[in-house]
Amino acid sequence: MHNLAADDPFRVDSEYQLGRAYQVDGQVKRAVELLEHVVAVDAKIYIEEHPNRLTAQHELTSVYQADGQVKKVVELLEHVVAVRTRVQAEEHPHQLAS
Repeated sequence: MHNLAADDPFRVDSEYQLGRAYQVDGQVKRAVELLEHVVAVDAKIYIEEHPNRLTAQHELTSVYQADGQVKKVVELLEHVVAVRTRVQAEEHPHQLAS
């Protein structure tokens, strides 16, 4: 059995999926904790414009909203929109979702 490094993209993707599952299950605090970790690791392994990094940040805004952290939602969404505006066409589905 192999242990994946904390910054291994496969491990980070699994943690992202688990964070989403926590949110769906109503475990918002656990989702926030895990997705904050994912976003922090993504910041170390991906460039700012990388789709995985932006997707994790966007998902984190959903759990922040569920947790009542509206200021963090606005701050992070403004960042995601600014980055996506720079790198994606206006009609791109991810740009529209943000």
